[in-house]
Amino acid sequence: MEGGLTVIAKILVITDLHKRYKDSQSVKGQIAVQNKIQQDIIDFNIRNNITHNIIAGDWYDRGFHGLGQAYGAIEMDRRLSESVNGNVFLCIGNHFYLERDENPEMYIIQPNDTWKPQTPIPLPDKPIFQAVPKLNIGPVQISMFHFNKINKNYTAYRDPECQFHIGIYHDDAVVPGWVR
Repeated sequence: MEGGLTVIAKILVITDLHKRYKDSQSVKGQIAVQNKIQQDIIDFNIRNNITHNIIAGDWYDRGFHGLGQAYGAIEMDRRLSESVNGNVFLCIGNHFYLERDENPEMYIIQPNDTWKPQTPIPLPDKPIFQAVPKLNIGPVQISMFHFNKINKNYTAYRDPECQFHIGIYHDDAVVPGWVR
């Protein structure tokens, strides 16, 4: 009970960290900063008894270009997941969608039934994050929407057992880089 209300979940929505596996030539120190930000999120989760994290897309930027970098990058993600007892749910962002064919390693972090890599790759024993189209917590349904070249129908029906429906959209107005 908090303030007379029964608390079922405490949810932190985070988005667009755009993690990279190496600093770019034009931006030095990005790896250290992204690790600091992720540690700040972990600390916030613990300090505030957050029960769920919803990542609203683009946790990673452009993939890894190798299994070694992909497996190395997941240690901080494991720590984030542990801080909320494995309750990290992901709305796939446009970077995953646009980059997955060139970087099937992104699937290691964000496995899902919709976008499997064309080439089979070894996966961890269990997913670090859970890529889901919707999440039901008590009487609340949270639907996730992302950039998709094929389906622009950003609607979802509320499950009958839920009283409330929240939509989380990622980059619904995004255009491919070559158009920008």
